[in-house]
Amino acid sequence: MATFDVLKNNSLTNRLRMLKHTPFNTGTWKKTRLKAALGPELAKATLLDDEKHKEHSKKLFGRFNRAWGHLPHDKINDQLRFLTLLHTVTDIDVDQTLVACEQLESNIRSALNRELKTVGLIGAVEIEVINLEALRMNKAQKDRDALRERGNKTGGHVPTALRKLQEAAEDLCRAKEAVKLSVVTQMAARQWPSSLFEDFDERKSVVLVHFHGLIHLGQTGCDAAHERVAKTLKRYWPDTYCVELKKTFEAQAPLEKFKAIADYLTKGGNDDLRYSTAFGSQTEEGYEAALWRLGYRGVEDDGPETTKPDENALTIGEVTVLGEAIHKLMVRTKCETGYILRMGTVGT
Repeated sequence: MATFDVLKNNSLTNRLRMLKHTPFNTGTWKKTRLKAALGPELAKATLLDDEKHKEHSKKLFGRFNRAWGHLPHDKINDQLRFLTLLHTVTDIDVDQTLVACEQLESNIRSALNRELKTVGLIGAVEIEVINLEALRMNKAQKDRDALRERGNKTGGHVPTALRKLQEAAEDLCRAKEAVKLSVVTQMAARQWPSSLFEDFDERKSVVLVHFHGLIHLGQTGCDAAHERVAKTLKRYWPDTYCVELKKTFEAQAPLEKFKAIADYLTKGGNDDLRYSTAFGSQTEEGYEAALWRLGYRGVEDDGPETTKPDENALTIGEVTVLGEAIHKLMVRTKCETGYILRMGTVGT
């Protein structure tokens, strides 16, 4: 009887392990994925839920507006910068992810401590599940496609000028994807120096812990403050591409700017619970999945969505870790904005 119980338990453990690595099917609704991974209650309680995302985007927009909405348009463009910090990668593990988030926050506070009398910061700690194998396969496929396309000198009936423009756009896209692969691979190699993939799960995924925010550089001397702040941050994040401090879009009106940034900072890491091949990008498969949800099957109908695995979707286990980690960050404060970091001259 004892042997039977052991076999039964082992069978259950194996089924749970397989479920953890099981991808969702193309076209499966986001709400369905969240409920399967997190349960009905938690599925509605994190930034991954569309309604919760809208609620928190509105809150963050209010913070931006209270802090800097009174500034004239030209002053906002001159004094505000959009800050991105790429901190580290961890295993697909809630506790490790939260420790890395706390380290990121501590580093930001230490780096900007001397600037707090003149500098204000409002931003969000974010986490994203990244599949290194998917990044490598995507890069290899894009490189092969580029070589094949450019082997055709005439390019069919496409005018030369248009073809060059298309090639430039493709080059830019591949460059962004190469940057993400390079940055994350370097972080992983530093995190697991002995053997890069030895301790990874079957899908070779990691969690990228990073930060996005708006930083106000003061009323005067913004260019000098920009250089000073960037230099200080790079002492804590010395690797290439890990610190980006750039001006916001000048063409946007202040309220539009605040709304767009607030929406971006509260999206919950992985758009539509899918892997992204470049920072801030959407994959072609993501659009395909959206079409499937609308009922469009293209020229070749592969049947109902339940028969077509979504290879670029987070697995059930990855969504579970992502959702639980985001929720634990949120509930560090009573108003569930524990993922927000506010420092310096900004108001409440």
